[in-house]
Amino acid sequence: KDDIPGLESEEVAFLKKYSPSGEILYTKLIGTIRFDYAFDVEVDSSGSGVYVIGITRGDLNDNTNIRKEYPYWNQPGGNGWDDIFISKFDDSGEYGWTKLFGTSNNDRLIGSSIDSYDNLYLIGGTSGVFDDPNPIARVPGEHDFFSKFDSSGNLEWNLVNTEEGFSYSALTISDDNYIYLVSQLPDQGS
Repeated sequence: KDDIPGLESEEVAFLKKYSPSGEILYTKLIGTIRFDYAFDVEVDSSGSGVYVIGITRGDLNDNTNIRKEYPYWNQPGGNGWDDIFISKFDDSGEYGWTKLFGTSNNDRLIGSSIDSYDNLYLIGGTSGVFDDPNPIARVPGEHDFFSKFDSSGNLEWNLVNTEEGFSYSALTISDDNYIYLVSQLPDQGS
């Protein structure tokens, strides 16, 4: 932290690009005054778009964190919950946009993948309730979600699993755009 001028966050995410020979080409910070963590990075089909996916507890790049009702969530030392972010850069490191996704409670990211049409897929979990017309998405408790975003970061759909004990572990997308998820089932007894 001390070697990065102007950095006021205790934990900040970053994107770093290396050449094939290991030379650092650029480093881009992604952060707020709160906790920010990058979990994954995806490159689009043309190689010119780079998506950084992570979590934040602050207002990131002019996006308001979803827990607006808590007055102290964005203050140093205050309580806060995580929202998921997607930030897009071009291959030279120029910032494009950021989108936040989540509930008013804690949201976690497990994984991401990108298809050949440059749609992003995320899996994660939440202890909150999504603002979603789907009644299943509004059931309180700890639930996993599986979401699709277009190449501009707009949510296309969000599937929420309310089965108790169910938890996604990983996802991948085949060259022909089929999506594979893995998970474990809850204890079925003997």
